[in-house]
Amino acid sequence: METAEEHRRAPRGARIMAWGLAAGWAALIFVASSIPRGAGVPLPGAGTDKVVHAGVFAVLGALLALALRAEGLRRWRAAGAAALLGLAYGALDEVHQAFTPGRSMDAEDVVADAAGAALGALVGSGRAAEVVLARWPREERR
Repeated sequence: METAEEHRRAPRGARIMAWGLAAGWAALIFVASSIPRGAGVPLPGAGTDKVVHAGVFAVLGALLALALRAEGLRRWRAAGAAALLGLAYGALDEVHQAFTPGRSMDAEDVVADAAGAALGALVGSGRAAEVVLARWPREERR
């Protein structure tokens, strides 16, 4: 059970860092999905792209959950919001790929993105977030 102390906002520096990491990872996803098909790294075996999608979006989900926890959201709210944000970003990424040469939209990729984001959000909103945010130095009040 969480106490009032556990859902307090993190210091400003921690919040900026958490959102910066999430935004940076989202930018990397955008850049990677802008690479035309065939120009990227070949994946071994059929279906491995779904595993890659889930893994990449698990990281995004965890970073979003950490940022939301830093803003003071409780664990389950942060996890739910991070999972929904990951799903939305995955869907937008697929639309973006429709305009990239040699790529197309794929609903199965969105499912893999959503599953990865949800798993990452659960991990990123839990005890790991509490430890990371608790270790961030508190700001001095003037």
